[in-house]
Amino acid sequence: MQTDQDKQRLLDGLAGASGGIDRSSYDQILSALGKRVFLLHNVHEKKPVQFNTRWAMNYLAGPLTRTQIPALNELAGVGRSVSQAANLATAPAVTPHTELTGSQTKPAVPDRIAEYFLPNDLTINEALKGSVALKSSQPETWSILYRPVLLARADIRFTNRKYQLDHDVSRTAIITELDRRGFLSWEEHIVDNIDPHDLDRSPALDARFAALEAPLSDGQTVRSFEADFLDWAYRSCEVEIKANEKLDIYAGPDMSEPEFQRLTEAAAEIASEKELKTLVVAYKKRIERVEDKLTREERELREDEAEYSRRKREEAASHAETVISLFMKRRKSVSSSLSKRSMTERAKEDVEESEDAIEEFKEEIEELEVALKEEIEAVEDKWLAVAGDVSSIAVAPYKKDIAIPMFGIAWLPYYILDDNGRERELYAFSGIK
Repeated sequence: MQTDQDKQRLLDGLAGASGGIDRSSYDQILSALGKRVFLLHNVHEKKPVQFNTRWAMNYLAGPLTRTQIPALNELAGVGRSVSQAANLATAPAVTPHTELTGSQTKPAVPDRIAEYFLPNDLTINEALKGSVALKSSQPETWSILYRPVLLARADIRFTNRKYQLDHDVSRTAIITELDRRGFLSWEEHIVDNIDPHDLDRSPALDARFAALEAPLSDGQTVRSFEADFLDWAYRSCEVEIKANEKLDIYAGPDMSEPEFQRLTEAAAEIASEKELKTLVVAYKKRIERVEDKLTREERELREDEAEYSRRKREEAASHAETVISLFMKRRKSVSSSLSKRSMTERAKEDVEESEDAIEEFKEEIEELEVALKEEIEAVEDKWLAVAGDVSSIAVAPYKKDIAIPMFGIAWLPYYILDDNGRERELYAFSGIK
């Protein structure tokens, strides 16, 4: 093993070689260098020099890249978001984290994959309120760290002409930990919808970034996730509509249960009134026919009563005449008296028949009125039940009506805290619970 003195003699020999140095000597010198140690042979200098990685990073930084421009703008205070400015204004006066996690250089996302910055919309104090208990009452050091997550949003339109449905729904998912095998359970990661206008255009000032690892580092895999998300939205997203199929009334999710109930009750009342009107008209005609018969029978009764009275008078007169003729020894036909009696009896029977008929007609009218009342109650009960016959119908979207306005890698901000020597992470974005 070569010592530092041996390495120095090789370098001095290289400096004194006027005729150059052969390949084997170069190999010997390079093999003697340590890890992350480089050799600089400047022809204008007397001898080569060694330099370490820190110097190499300075020399190899190269021109300013496009991804470094936003960070430079942040450093100059240009285009700083309102949420970041408010965060810095309300943050406690603490010193920066001494042992920072991550890198100041943001990892590059795969080609043709969209990139987003979730807003740092929680102050450090707000993040602390929603966190678990810390050992220290007020952490002395903190910093912002971005971790890569998968962000997806689907805008779904539900349409159905039969149900008069035209309703829009959005589903947003943020997956912070992905299965390396590519298995995704979207329904377990649904969050409140995020408006694209609420996203930050650039990261927070002096933020650091965690590494971008598989599967998010593989563009083809991320694109397959987008296809899976679209398929999930098609298979799993549906809306429940309120339906009263007997009344042919439907309403989407925008209408509340009480509103829909009032709507069905109003429709049932109109249908009930229509049926009751038909029912009452039919019974009215039947009652009027019986009343006409009653009127005729009452008139006939009056006539029969008058005939009966006349027959009784004639019978009485004929009987008196027969008696007088017997006392005066005059011959009077007994058959004539019997005939008068027979006609009186028939007149009496006519009166009794009319009275019985009148009584029957009156009872029939009463029965019709009772039947009408019962049928009215039955109609009202029927339509009351129809008004309450409300069900739900699930409606699925057409695949052509699903749009994916946001899908890609999003940088989720965290506060990194030094909690009595223990590093703790708190969400700096309010959309994650």
